[in-house]
Amino acid sequence: MAKDLIITPTDGIIQIFRVIDNRPQYKDMMVYPTPTSSDVTISFKVYEQGPTALGLYDVNGKQCMEILSGTYGVGQYNEVVDLTNLSPGTYLAVLRREDEIVTRKTQKTN
Repeated sequence: MAKDLIITPTDGIIQIFRVIDNRPQYKDMMVYPTPTSSDVTISFKVYEQGPTALGLYDVNGKQCMEILSGTYGVGQYNEVVDLTNLSPGTYLAVLRREDEIVTRKTQKTN
């Protein structure tokens, strides 16, 4: 296994982080509150400027919404996402950057 990778199981999903300056790129990604009936906030840090995409997917892997897509610079980001038009259930927030993918689970209630 490469020395610059950290593999972390979270909620039954294996996450792989590339270590840059001894810190994982997206270790700080959070989705809150969960469960919720309306809005969630997705919070994440970018440690290196580059193309970034954030989407919400159902448990079957179907994309329900594209939250953001573009080039993001170094910094902390907070995206408020309205879930009121989605059916109750489990969803995954998926953050993609080049060869890295991080997921966090959220629950939508009535």
